[in-house]
Amino acid sequence: MFFLWSIGSLLLILNSCICQQFCINSCNFNHDFNANLTLPVNCTIIQQERCSAILIFDYSTRVVNIQFGSYSKKKQRDDILYTSELILTTMITLENESSTKTKVEFYCSSGSFCEFNYVINQVLPVYIHKTCHHLRVNLISFLHSNPLSSSRSCMMNDDSVSKCDQPCKLFSLNPNQTLRGCESSSNLEFQTTIGRTTPTNKPEYDHRLYSYTCTTELCNGYEKQQEIEKLIKSDNGECLSFLEDINQTTTTTSYNRATSYSKSFYLPFIYFLHIKFFYIFSI
Repeated sequence: MFFLWSIGSLLLILNSCICQQFCINSCNFNHDFNANLTLPVNCTIIQQERCSAILIFDYSTRVVNIQFGSYSKKKQRDDILYTSELILTTMITLENESSTKTKVEFYCSSGSFCEFNYVINQVLPVYIHKTCHHLRVNLISFLHSNPLSSSRSCMMNDDSVSKCDQPCKLFSLNPNQTLRGCESSSNLEFQTTIGRTTPTNKPEYDHRLYSYTCTTELCNGYEKQQEIEKLIKSDNGECLSFLEDINQTTTTTSYNRATSYSKSFYLPFIYFLHIKFFYIFSI
């Protein structure tokens, strides 16, 4: 009878492992672009419906901050179950010590450690090789006047033109909706965000938006906006990500390297189950 109880307990444990989704939690660390990925020993594993990973790549320092188990302020809708959701944001400063950062947010409910697998197979092998030098140089030439003038003409939402002491601003939500006006701060930057959501019970959908602040004459007008959009399209993935590219498989070399990371992470977990198994049968 006790033997049967032990077998039943083991089956319950294994069933829990199969049916519940394991995620890495409370794990925040910096990773050098040129180093092999090693998880800190204080990272924990929990069971929950949705795993998450947030990575912030700093191309000036060539260091990426990796956060497993940290949710952004974005809340999922109650009427949609997400299989996965990917949000990519690139920000380029256009003055003084110019810098480029890319934030990758990934959420998934497709299986245990789905966030870890995506990071090592899809994110790290691609984003550590990106560079934004050419895009940044072209953006500065289009949007940043040097020497900086005290005021400039900016287009408003009603298509009128006004003089602004602060930079002009443009925020493109979609091809049919763009906001224009004067910026309240003096920061000069370009930012673009793309997202792909894969619901479990609805069709997949994408979104893209971009914004920038600038100091050249009428830099937030229609003509300059078209030039910026051409510049974005001509990037060819050197800096920015495009919706048709974000789910492509990485190269064989990158995949093999990522697989070695994955094995090194799973070994302690397999060892834990192994100890649990023998503990039950040794009672």
